[in-house]
Amino acid sequence: MLSIPREIEEAALIDGCGPMAALFRIAVPLAAPGLIAVSIFVLISAWNNYLFSFAFTTKTTLQVVPAALLGYITAWGTNYGGMNAAATVAMLPPLIFFLAFQKWFIQGMLAGSSK
Repeated sequence: MLSIPREIEEAALIDGCGPMAALFRIAVPLAAPGLIAVSIFVLISAWNNYLFSFAFTTKTTLQVVPAALLGYITAWGTNYGGMNAAATVAMLPPLIFFLAFQKWFIQGMLAGSSK
């Protein structure tokens, strides 16, 4: 948001936009690639937050997916088929989110690399 030139917002204000209209019509669309890139990183980080889920939750219904995948490992053996199926299903939401916003993610990643 700090890399957006202030002059663009000032030009919108001079042309008759209000402050909120300038924010939502000018600043947010220009910052959208960066915001989407950050939101993908936050989603994946929260989705895979194994340590806090394992340390602070006692109910199995409150665990995140990676901690719940440990339920397939028991003293009598490991259910590899169930674990593989659950891991595949657990991988789908971040993958779908990334594929839906891939264009903006790449733009956000490369935004500061060249001038």
